[in-house]
Amino acid sequence: MRFIALLFLALASIHPGYAQQPACGLTSMTETAKPVYPPIAKAAHVDGPVVMLATFKTNGEVESVELVSGPKMLQAAALDFVRSWHANPYPGPRTCPVVVTFSKPKLASNNDPPTFVRIDPQHVVLNATYIVMI
Repeated sequence: MRFIALLFLALASIHPGYAQQPACGLTSMTETAKPVYPPIAKAAHVDGPVVMLATFKTNGEVESVELVSGPKMLQAAALDFVRSWHANPYPGPRTCPVVVTFSKPKLASNNDPPTFVRIDPQHVVLNATYIVMI
């Protein structure tokens, strides 16, 4: 067991910057579509995170998106939104976990379009302007 710990320590010292690398090599993300909060989900007061695995090509385009978990009423909207993403170029293809969190608006009317905040390249929160972060 001690040998394994020393091996990991030696490997970490060979690549000292590896731990500081962004997850999946994602340093930036843009989207070509706006997120949609499904009206039926909003009316039913359904919210929560939708977790997916997105595979990106070397040029940053989304190749595929696989659903991992999330409320059924929100899944299609989250998948459509993530398919519109474009990541920074990278030397090889990569598959990254991504999360789109739908939050019911607490102050806006039901007719307001959803706002969203990108927390980092892999995490987006819809209606985040109405969330109090502690």
